[in-house]
Amino acid sequence: MVGAKGSSRDFWVSLCGEGKREWGAWISPSGLDVHRTVNERGPDAVDVDVWWQQEEESYGTKLHDILWDTGLSQVKIVSARAAQVLRDAGGVFETFDVQVRRRDGSLVDGYVGIHEDDQTSGPVHSARKGRRSARMVVDDQVLAAIKDAGLTGFEVEAVASAFPRDTADS
Repeated sequence: MVGAKGSSRDFWVSLCGEGKREWGAWISPSGLDVHRTVNERGPDAVDVDVWWQQEEESYGTKLHDILWDTGLSQVKIVSARAAQVLRDAGGVFETFDVQVRRRDGSLVDGYVGIHEDDQTSGPVHSARKGRRSARMVVDDQVLAAIKDAGLTGFEVEAVASAFPRDTADS
């Protein structure tokens, strides 16, 4: 299973956008729960502009091939290069354009969002069946490709089942 590292020197992000409240549910003008909709269908499915902004408490500047998302978003924010490495190794997933911004609003180019399969186990799939989680399960071939490509920011955890976050102790 892989996910993003989140050390203090790293660049952390969280989902932001028009109408986001500091506390409580983020509901769009049409009544959509923005976090839920982005998690299930991607940022183009909501009727507000959204982006991933450097977390206010993140003073790290080190950009990696996968960014740690500190918020409620279960979208993986990865470099376009990382998405290609995962796909070339057999991963099947949806990618979409995302905007990543520093605290000052300046854009960080080269990142995409990933929605991995959350229904069946495959070379790249969610750690939970039926919903996405902050981590993805990858097979040995994909893990080897991540390492061979020298992708950075990935934290690796061995797992014993296809959907390890569904077990009682997770």
